[in-house]
Amino acid sequence: MVKTSWKEATIHSLYSMSTKYTKNGAGEFVCPHCPKTCEKQNTMFYHIAQEHEEEKPFNCKHCSTGFIQRGQWLKHLAHHHPEAPHPEGEVNPYVGLEFHCPSCEREPMKTKAQLIVHYIRTHCKEWIPSFTKGEPCSECHRTFNSPGAYLHHAADCFLPKATGDHAIIISRIK
Repeated sequence: MVKTSWKEATIHSLYSMSTKYTKNGAGEFVCPHCPKTCEKQNTMFYHIAQEHEEEKPFNCKHCSTGFIQRGQWLKHLAHHHPEAPHPEGEVNPYVGLEFHCPSCEREPMKTKAQLIVHYIRTHCKEWIPSFTKGEPCSECHRTFNSPGAYLHHAADCFLPKATGDHAIIISRIK
């Protein structure tokens, strides 16, 4: 495999992102490889690159996971291999980051995504319906394969129904 610098990978990604994707009747972009649909073209680009293309410019030497974005690779290293030296000899800005819930004393989380899922799941039960696989969102009728994906979606979709300080807190977390 040819080693690609992160700058070269970024330029390649920007060039490749100009690819046109097919839309379905609902106006969503459809993956040509699987049933996945996305509202935004760049989201579809990243889905195809991460899930369907073999070559990834950023590869973890510890577990062989590949990434198309340098930031996602650095977050992976910080989360899964925090003691490992930074492969480029720099300081990994994601090592040691902690995300604290503003509403409870739960132990800090390692990623913002974990904090969002925790906050919605734990503190917003009264205005966000629970997740049932295969059931569409009651607000916009999109379907999700995982509770985490649904809860991230719900943070935006149900925000107008937020009670108390939840809307402010979710906006600050995101």
